[in-house]
Amino acid sequence: MKHIIINADDFGLNTYVNEGIIECCRKQAITSVSTLVVGEEFDRGMSLIKDYGAISNGVHLCLTEEKPVCPMEEIPTLIDSKGNFNVYTTLVAKLIFGKIDLKEVYVEWKSQIDKFIEKGSQPAHLDTHQNLHIFPQFYYILVHLCEEYDIRAIRYLKCSLPAIYRGSFKNYVKYFLSLMYSDKFNELKNRAIMAPNAVYGFCRGDILSREDINSYVQIASPGSVSEIICHPGYKESSLIKKYVHWNYYWEKEMSELIDFVKKDFPKYNNLNLINYLGFQSMTDDYKVSAVLKPESLSVVIPAYNEYENIQKTINTIKRFLAMYIQDYEILVIDDNSSDGTGQVSEKLIGGKGKVIRNSCRKGYGASLKLGFSLANKEWIFYTDADYPANINNLLELFEYLKEYDLIIGKRISCKDEGLIRYIYSLVFNRLVKYLFDLADITDVNFAFKLIKKDVFKNIQIENENSFIDAELLIKAKNQGFRIKEVPVEYLKRTFGKSHMNNFKNILEVLKSLLRYYFSEKNV
Repeated sequence: MKHIIINADDFGLNTYVNEGIIECCRKQAITSVSTLVVGEEFDRGMSLIKDYGAISNGVHLCLTEEKPVCPMEEIPTLIDSKGNFNVYTTLVAKLIFGKIDLKEVYVEWKSQIDKFIEKGSQPAHLDTHQNLHIFPQFYYILVHLCEEYDIRAIRYLKCSLPAIYRGSFKNYVKYFLSLMYSDKFNELKNRAIMAPNAVYGFCRGDILSREDINSYVQIASPGSVSEIICHPGYKESSLIKKYVHWNYYWEKEMSELIDFVKKDFPKYNNLNLINYLGFQSMTDDYKVSAVLKPESLSVVIPAYNEYENIQKTINTIKRFLAMYIQDYEILVIDDNSSDGTGQVSEKLIGGKGKVIRNSCRKGYGASLKLGFSLANKEWIFYTDADYPANINNLLELFEYLKEYDLIIGKRISCKDEGLIRYIYSLVFNRLVKYLFDLADITDVNFAFKLIKKDVFKNIQIENENSFIDAELLIKAKNQGFRIKEVPVEYLKRTFGKSHMNNFKNILEVLKSLLRYYFSEKNV
């Protein structure tokens, strides 16, 4: 079977678009909508779409032309002098020249999702108005928000060249930009985010005809899931006047969609029209049962100026723990952050843990040591605030609870850390392995480790920088504790830059390694 999602964009834009999309719902000509939260008829649209349970509803995140959700003073780089979003060309130019504050994009898009959820709906998917996430900076914010809000699907901007055979120069530029997505499908899978195998229509600015729809169906691969983007609506002079530069033919497209479903769809015996929720039910295998799991678990997260990342990390970990662990606590060690990391962590953790705030910046190792000393549960899991691996990988670590005392993740596909960090990790791991006889361990400093609390009763950690990982494993091995290494897919940071990825930190860790080696040798 060929599985096709027919998705109508811009729901909520205005009355005429809403009426056209609802007419397509009545005629079963679409299966999904993307709702423009900043549209003037968003509220009315959300009340109308509730009558059509077979239609899935996602959020059409916007940064162009409309009025934002956030106050002007919170997003100054995203708006014009009148308080509206910039037009597309201005936004792209500002992005290219580094004039867009991506933190503002995060805040605004987060506010748009919150406004959608306030209407009583969980988004079935995320995409962007005018497909802005074709640009990598916006793409990773979109991915970040999917993980933070547990939204299981996005629009994956990849299509085949025949899909733009009538395209303009601008549309061919979009096509070539979309080629960068060819290596991101597996990354989305590792993040437990689903996406259609191909998307048709995003490189087109004119009418979507029955001929086009039939051609998309024909080039779609059997067994795959594809999305066709459409823009139905009713023709109205005020609508056309305001958005004439989009070159859309709303009413004609609505008619073509209805005719396709009525006249062409019955002729196909291998075509299945689905929505985004139906797509997830076909492929959503991220929830598995844990055969083994700890009776109690402390989660330790050191954090320094990770306001955006810590929200995703805490929300994702809380959902996992609520599903699998009855007795748990989350300990965030805020290393004197200045961006509100500690405050937002307290709000998100609630009564399921606490935030410990250092009065001055003490460093990564010192924060981890403090977290270990305060952890009260049978097992301790620690990870970084930037969410370096999907939390569901913990289920694989749980499989070794009875046999081992330390179960640690080994990074797979870690070149996304950057060349400097990759080379440093390679050299550092080799040095530790051979200098301290850790023959069975290939990745010492990956922050995805599950450790028995009893281990810390028998070893004394001294280092207060990033050498803490190595010291912990060396001393645990020397004390006879059993260590198991488990392969884990590494996830690229979706927001900001690592505070550890600099020459000063690398030199400090290498000096600690040598000091520790020669001190051990002299004992």
